[in-house]
Amino acid sequence: MYQTASEVVREGLRLLRERDQRIEALRRDIRAGFEAVERGEFTDYDESTIHELGAPVKARGRQRLVDEESGTGASLKRIRVATRSGSAEIADGVVDSATAAFAVISGNPEAGSR
Repeated sequence: MYQTASEVVREGLRLLRERDQRIEALRRDIRAGFEAVERGEFTDYDESTIHELGAPVKARGRQRLVDEESGTGASLKRIRVATRSGSAEIADGVVDSATAAFAVISGNPEAGSR
């Protein structure tokens, strides 16, 4: 794999630089998010409005499956085969997962129920 010790050191340094760059990008994104919240640039979601958030996601997922079946969109065949379900169930599963995550984050176990 590596011919010399210096190659190993160079690779290690390269990996450390990449990691540091990813961490710095994450910090910038987090800082930008906090600044947006301070400016009031956010939307509150609760157990009743989270479903409104999921509706466009469901619609896009269903359209992607239609496009994939007609050969015009990105291939989602692996997802469909893995789940052995129809497009509505896949989209519903994505939204249900997001809703469950919201319930955990909000600390309200009822937030994820429909």
